[in-house]
Amino acid sequence: MCGFYFILRNGQCCCDLTYLTDRLKEALYHRGPDAQDIYEVNAGNFRLSFYATLLWLRGSEPFQQPAKKNGTVLLWNGDIYDVSLPENMSDTEYILNNLEHSSQSHDVIEFMKCLKGPGSWVFFHPSLNSIWFGRDVFGRHSLLQEKTPCHLILSSVGFQGSNLIEVPANGFFQIELNESEDKSCNAAHFELNLYPWSVKSDLEKLGSSDIKTR
Repeated sequence: MCGFYFILRNGQCCCDLTYLTDRLKEALYHRGPDAQDIYEVNAGNFRLSFYATLLWLRGSEPFQQPAKKNGTVLLWNGDIYDVSLPENMSDTEYILNNLEHSSQSHDVIEFMKCLKGPGSWVFFHPSLNSIWFGRDVFGRHSLLQEKTPCHLILSSVGFQGSNLIEVPANGFFQIELNESEDKSCNAAHFELNLYPWSVKSDLEKLGSSDIKTR
């Protein structure tokens, strides 16, 4: 078991998120007391922050999160089924090893659709200039979001009084980190693409006009 939060900001974001991140870190510590770490990176005009805590349950030693390999970054909270993992390998390491070799978005999409088991995740691939996130088809692991024109927050925990709402479990999402000519703080510099778990996705459940179904 572990927990995480992820923050994506455009270059003009002027929001003070200190109180929010402090509250999330406090809540996440209780889910993952064995290790805590943060990783931040720039991707063009965007700033990405990955924070994770770990409760060590599998493998010969803890596999530190945020998990990083060749520029890719993974936050994973869950378990995978019907996969024979090599001895002493965690499921996080297994997922990252498969995703970091992706040469196109299709590779990420097909791999994530084949995973079985409860889980929520965030994955960044710099060469593909994209972020993917979601949770399993049954929504067995929580993933919350707060989306504004200048930032997106994803978290496996919330707290009373926050604006975090549940991410729909009817598919997973891709953000393409495209630059925009509009450089104002309130410019919407990213859009969400939905990849449904099935063709019968409930679009009304999404409640957002800037989400495109692929």
